[in-house]
Amino acid sequence: SITEYGKEAFQREDWLPYDPEGYVGALKEKVPNIDDITLAYIGESITAYNRRHLLSATLTLGVASENLMLLLIEAYLNWIKDAKRRAAFENKIKDRFIYTQYKEFKLEFINDIKNLPKELQGDWETYLDGVFNFIRLNRNSAGHPTGKKLNAKIVYANLQIFSEYTSYIFSLIQHFS
Repeated sequence: SITEYGKEAFQREDWLPYDPEGYVGALKEKVPNIDDITLAYIGESITAYNRRHLLSATLTLGVASENLMLLLIEAYLNWIKDAKRRAAFENKIKDRFIYTQYKEFKLEFINDIKNLPKELQGDWETYLDGVFNFIRLNRNSAGHPTGKKLNAKIVYANLQIFSEYTSYIFSLIQHFS
């Protein structure tokens, strides 16, 4: 049965990862064009979180986030009209690790921010630098045998912000398509 807290949370539309199917369904509703790879990894992350497998939850969330960033970088690359600029950017990111690709993307993207629709201009640093890097750094911590214990509240917070982050990324992708 649903507790009073649960009823209040559903009314406030909180993104509670305690209901994997509900979370994924709400994410699909918020971002209808979300891809299957991201959905597969976020679904695994939520399931792992609910079983308190925090390493697995963090790793799969990181992969979902990385996939979103790769989709964004690909859409941005295809959006660049100037063939010389596009080729130079492609050479900088080809066969590179995600952090290098992101760093090069950001250096290019800064030149185009003023050309974005107003609703996309203001939050790019929060979502791209903030959320992407926070999830990436947590994934790196979980993915290396450091013995570091993960904090369930941090994993929970990452799962909470993931929907807004995904929505923003797909808004950019749509703009670049």
